[in-house]
Amino acid sequence: MSEKILTNAVEAISQHQALTQQINVVQVDLEELPDIAQERLSFDIFSSAIAISNLILRSGKLFFTNTVQELKINWLFIRRDITMSIVPGLLFTITALVNYPPTSLAHGISILASSLIYFWLCITSFCISNQITDIEEDKINKPDRPLVQGIISYSGAQTRGYIFMMLFTAVAWWLGVIEWAILWQFSFIAHNNFGGAKHWMTKNVFSGFGIMSEMGAAWQIVAPISPVVWLWLVILCSACIILISVQDFRDIPGDKAIGRNTFPLVFGEDISRILVSICFLAYPLLIHLCLMMPAGNTLVVMLWDIALFLLSCIIAVRLLVLRSYAADHKTYLLFTAWYCLLLTSSIFILRV
Repeated sequence: MSEKILTNAVEAISQHQALTQQINVVQVDLEELPDIAQERLSFDIFSSAIAISNLILRSGKLFFTNTVQELKINWLFIRRDITMSIVPGLLFTITALVNYPPTSLAHGISILASSLIYFWLCITSFCISNQITDIEEDKINKPDRPLVQGIISYSGAQTRGYIFMMLFTAVAWWLGVIEWAILWQFSFIAHNNFGGAKHWMTKNVFSGFGIMSEMGAAWQIVAPISPVVWLWLVILCSACIILISVQDFRDIPGDKAIGRNTFPLVFGEDISRILVSICFLAYPLLIHLCLMMPAGNTLVVMLWDIALFLLSCIIAVRLLVLRSYAADHKTYLLFTAWYCLLLTSSIFILRV
């Protein structure tokens, strides 16, 4: 009996000890639970931060890649026309700044930056519109253009055209040159979309209006247009109307294929080369009488007269002697250099 009681007592003590150990374990678990939860929360936050960082990096990489691709496409659209748009625009803006000095260096830089943005949007909106309507000609004359290469689709080009047109209009309004932007848009829409480019006369006239709208905006970004500046605008516009046919000689195959009646196709290539060459030889005289003489008979004026005349002579001779596509393209590039040279002279000659 005593042994049984003793055995029961030992079992009771053992059960008590086991229960006590279980309670202690539960207490330990309860005490450690907040630390475990905190560690889990920290791990989740760290994992989320890594995921967000990876997402940002991927998005940044995608944005950078798309931006580079868009810039490449934009370059393919405008690269042939920079020397007839962005460069001349900046040169005439510099001329205006010489006459109306900025209040500070930062002010001058901001004006030039605004001019650069304006003319970039200006020429991009034109080039997209022009190349959308000239795909068949570009297949022959300019096969490196993005639509011909299939780098972007027709609808993609249209979308970009609408976007750049809206941006161009907004920037023109912001800079206070909206009237010049409207003239530019009217000129290239009439040229590209309403048959203006089909005949040499309307083609040249709308090109001349385009030049006037560009240079008018370039000056007005800085200051109001004075009578002297108006004279320069008229001479620049007339120079484009009379001399721009120099670009048509390189494009004869494509223009003939699409039925475009450019100057050499209407009057014949030989006669056209002679006539355009004569215009290049004569036009420096008009520039001297209208633009250079008012500045006085100085050495600077004489040097600019000589430079413009010599380059005009080179262009005239090339038109008569060199007749391949490559040669005609280089002759056209010399014309754009002549145009930029004339605008560079304005920095030293034009004073209001």
